[in-house]
Amino acid sequence: MIARAVPRISEEELKKNPSAIPSHGFMMFLEQIDERFKIIFEKWLRRVRIGILKFDNFVVERLKKFKKETAKETGFAVEEKKQVEDNKSV
Repeated sequence: MIARAVPRISEEELKKNPSAIPSHGFMMFLEQIDERFKIIFEKWLRRVRIGILKFDNFVVERLKKFKKETAKETGFAVEEKKQVEDNKSV
């Protein structure tokens, strides 16, 4: 995060003000930290995505159970019940 917050110095600025050049080792260190942060962030996002997909599968399974329970209670399938109601209204 520090590497992202540190402003980048363009080549033109370095030509105008040579004392603005930070130590090369420090900048390499920040670049390495930035690369590692990107890798960690990407892995974290992938794991979050997997968690969301697992949650989605859980919700879909629960919805299927609710549909099955509704069909058992009425004795009709959900689509059949809808068709019967449509025929009554006509």
